[in-house]
Amino acid sequence: MKAFALNHAGVILAFGLGAISSQGYSSYPECLDSGFPSIESLDLSPIAPCFLSSASGPIEPPPKDIREWLKSHGDPILRNLAITLNYHYNARALNQYIGGPPTYPNWWAFGQNASSLAGEMIRSLQDGLKILSDLRNSNPFEISTRVGELQKMALRPGVVGNSLRIVLEEVETLLASPSGTSLNAFKSAIEQKEQELRQLYGGMVAGNYFIYEEVGSLMSAFLMAVSTAPDCRIDVETLRTQQEWERTDPKGILREALRKYQAARSEKDPARKKQLVYEANLLVGFQEQMMIQQRVFDRNGLGRLMAPFRNAIRDGVGTYTLIDGNWSVFPLRMGFRSLDRPGEPMGQGEFERRFGGVGARSTLTPELILKLLADGTISDRPDHAGTVPAYFRNRMERGEDQRKQMLRAPSVD
Repeated sequence: MKAFALNHAGVILAFGLGAISSQGYSSYPECLDSGFPSIESLDLSPIAPCFLSSASGPIEPPPKDIREWLKSHGDPILRNLAITLNYHYNARALNQYIGGPPTYPNWWAFGQNASSLAGEMIRSLQDGLKILSDLRNSNPFEISTRVGELQKMALRPGVVGNSLRIVLEEVETLLASPSGTSLNAFKSAIEQKEQELRQLYGGMVAGNYFIYEEVGSLMSAFLMAVSTAPDCRIDVETLRTQQEWERTDPKGILREALRKYQAARSEKDPARKKQLVYEANLLVGFQEQMMIQQRVFDRNGLGRLMAPFRNAIRDGVGTYTLIDGNWSVFPLRMGFRSLDRPGEPMGQGEFERRFGGVGARSTLTPELILKLLADGTISDRPDHAGTVPAYFRNRMERGEDQRKQMLRAPSVD
């Protein structure tokens, strides 16, 4: 499996085959051939007043929107690398726009680590698919060796290991059948599992792209726009056409989040500034999870494949373990608490009855989300740990030194 690490100093990316720098990526031929999007050195003098010297270091320009580049390049690993790096630079630039210290991690700081995890899953799924393909094409004398490789892969944590453990159990059941299993029946069963894993792989690739396309790329446009505004503030409605907003933000959740980031910039009270950034982060998280992730989960039974897994997010602070249970269920991962059964998480049925479900049919607006957060229906309490709101709150409540670590670039092995 290829490994990469992002290091902010010099924009160096070690990608298995060598170092890639913003000066040309010449040591990685695939990047050179594809015109891998670089972070250009821009004249900072016109935008310096809008980007404050802060805990994240010298003033830096925001990165360009890379949606067009992504559309024209099909390598999922390279695309994920570009998205992760883009998130990293947007996180740092947004931090400098808001100002500090104190430093408060924004959604793009969280997003870079989620994208890095998605890349790890994509690479692991590629490995898993190769093992299943080799197993399906094995002769009887090679099957034992291939099953051993599958056993090693199934030890990996998270969604990939979980999926392969399910496959492994069925393979071992077939091999242990008292009546025996024909080679053709065995290969047919492996092919079916291979198709399921390929669906999961496709969902990971699609989700990583669509989150950037609809949410992640918005920050580049926002930061470029405010950098030339007289008072470093804009009407966020101008960032996209009305038709684009209707497609990507029908409830106005993203636009309200951007307004809160703007308000945080001019807020003098540290406690209020912190709350504004937190609320903005949560709104972007809701948009990502409600409008994009759930759309991916609901396609081709991907929610069923992901249902039983437990995973963890690694960031600059450490590792945060996600909640046990069906992570594909929206109200569970977003911290909804039942109003019918106090003290318990809200189930899918109650959520749909009260809030219409997810996507276009949802009745959740920015105002309602924040109201539900205030009254505890959406919980970010430490004793309800493992949800997206609880994770965001956990990192916001850390000390200054640890919060600054959230702006570090992710590293994946």
